[in-house]
Amino acid sequence: MIGSGKTSLLNILAARCPFVTPNGAKLTGSIKVNGEERNDDLFRKISAYCLQDDNLFAHLTVLETLTLGSHFYLPSTMSDEAKSNLVDAVISELGLNKTRDTIIGDDKVRGVSGGIKSVIFLIIINHYY
Repeated sequence: MIGSGKTSLLNILAARCPFVTPNGAKLTGSIKVNGEERNDDLFRKISAYCLQDDNLFAHLTVLETLTLGSHFYLPSTMSDEAKSNLVDAVISELGLNKTRDTIIGDDKVRGVSGGIKSVIFLIIINHYY
């Protein structure tokens, strides 16, 4: 199945690719959700998938990773305490309490599972805070 276009299809379905590529190739056709033309901006807000090569900082813990993400994506007018409270609420709501102080890890250093990494990545890219 190598080279069969699986990632390209997912990128198109997830609205992650341009309609015209740098080499001039064009996407044509339409994508419908529940029979309606898809709104790409709304679709990106309510859905996502993790690429195989999406990376997080391996040496940070779950708590540190989500806290860092909150500082990037939440308004600068929001206090650090409010951001911290929101991160704690997300960790609790998603059942990540047991892993909050575990490092993310990578192929060299053991950390949280791939499933937990995916959840954390999706929280950050979707600004779930």
